Amino acid sequence: MNVYTSDYLRSLLLSSLSETDNPKEADFIFINTCDVREKVRHKIYSFLGYVNKVKKKDAKVYVIGCLAQVDKENIEKRFNPYLVGLYDREEELENIASSIIKHVKREKIKRVSAYLPIIYGCNHFCSYCI
Repeated sequence: MNVYTSDYLRSLLLSSLSETDNPKEADFIFINTCDVREKVRHKIYSFLGYVNKVKKKDAKVYVIGCLAQVDKENIEKRFNPYLVGLYDREEELENIASSIIKHVKREKIKRVSAYLPIIYGCNHFCSYCI
């Protein structure tokens, strides 16, 4: 789910923006979170603290995903990001992207395989489902 959401958002933004792995260089920082395990939660909080220290003064931080939904108030209080919440549907991601760039044109990410969200229309019978 997170990989699909990240890829979809990336495909929307790459038509007008360039990507960097360095939060010190970024104007917009997207952190797509997970809340499956406590250890992952601690890593996310640690990374949010790091990003807040090193980001450009006017950079906007977007915290999306499951942890952003479950612990929204705490994240807002501790890290003061620009936007926090569960934004996983394509329409919501398109709204975020269009608020950043005027004309969103989805770019295809060139690779042989892609991730798909199975949760939409899910019957909750998968053996690996949390």
